[in-house]
This record gives sequence, structure tokens and C-alpha cells, in this order.
Amino acid sequence: MVKIRTTEAKDKTKTKSSHRSFPLTADTKQLLLELRAAEQESRHLFGREYNESPYIFKWANGIPFAPDFVSQKFPDLLKKHGLRHIRFHDLRHSCASFLLANGFIGKFTQGMQS
Repeated sequence: MVKIRTTEAKDKTKTKSSHRSFPLTADTKQLLLELRAAEQESRHLFGREYNESPYIFKWANGIPFAPDFVSQKFPDLLKKHGLRHIRFHDLRHSCASFLLANGFIGKFTQGMQS
């Protein structure tokens, strides 16, 4: 999802080579299962007022988070926990480093080779 002046949903990558697959860790699987359970509970609690959406990260009423929600709240999270300021985008680089250090680089780069 992207936000320019209004929120626009995107259902595909910019180019065919932009598509990537990443390993699903046990922690991530557990988080996704918990989010699904919370979604089902919210559907029950909100009834007809629940907003159906295919997105994973959304408010309890089903409305998806704004595309810039996480990056806008990230500085507050860093400050709350006494961490130095970094851009949210910098986490991409940290993720790549962690994947490399943990042996995922072969799986990660297979789709990137022409």
C-alpha cells in the first residue's frame, strides 16, 4: 500500500523482478496466527460495523493502518525505549545483515540473479 495524497492499494510489485520470497520464522508464524485470531474476535465484536479488508495489519474495526503509520510512529518508539534515532528504512539493511549472518543469504539472493 502506498500513500501520495490519498491511500492507494497495490496488489503487485513494480516489476516482475521486484517479487521476493523470505523465510517465515516460527515467531512470525505465531504472530500471524495471533493476528488471525484477533481479527476473528474483532469481526464478532464489531458485527456489521467491521470493515472487511485483505490486509494483515489493521485496527480492531478492520480498517488498514495508513501506509505511513509505522514510519511516523517509529521515532516515538525509539525515544520511549531510549534508543538513538535511525530511519525506519534503515531496518531493511539490518534485516539483510541478520539474514546473511544466519545463513539465509543463499535463499535470499536466488531470486535476485538474472
